[in-house]
Amino acid sequence: CGAVAQSDSSEPRAEIQINLCAPPQTIFQGLALHPDGAVPTEAWYFDTPGLQLAQRGLVFRLRQGDRQPELTLKVANQDCTRIQSGWIPRGEGKCEYDNHGGLFSGSVSLSRMLDEESARALTKGRLPLEQALGPAQIAYLRGVVSAWPLVSGIRPLGPAHIRQYRGEKAGFDVNVWTLP
Repeated sequence: CGAVAQSDSSEPRAEIQINLCAPPQTIFQGLALHPDGAVPTEAWYFDTPGLQLAQRGLVFRLRQGDRQPELTLKVANQDCTRIQSGWIPRGEGKCEYDNHGGLFSGSVSLSRMLDEESARALTKGRLPLEQALGPAQIAYLRGVVSAWPLVSGIRPLGPAHIRQYRGEKAGFDVNVWTLP
């Protein structure tokens, strides 16, 4: 797996993702990995019980941990060369290409920072997702993918816990996901 994204600096960047399927301790020992000391990240996803949003290529994710909670909308199968600049306000998102085996496709990510109280209410189901979204996210859902208003029955799914590990001299890091 991998992603290629254009950074703010004009230098292209690549993120290469490799999935390892072995007991975590075997991987930690084999790669000489140690926890990086950061607070684990908690990731919540939002969808209907039948995963209607995922079927439309929409992912809503809330990440929280040692930084301010961030609510992200990801939209799959987007042609980054055809995205109008106004659809992704500077500093609020990006369009990148992912390569999964033989499939190479674009995806848009739009993020919004939340306060702790709103994030907690969202994960407890007390704040509807549509009320937590920002203007750019709503505009993209409405104007580009015709997915506004959102379907009913959306609920929080999670959390997944993500812990980062690093090797003493490695030029990479390993993220371990613990799923609910």
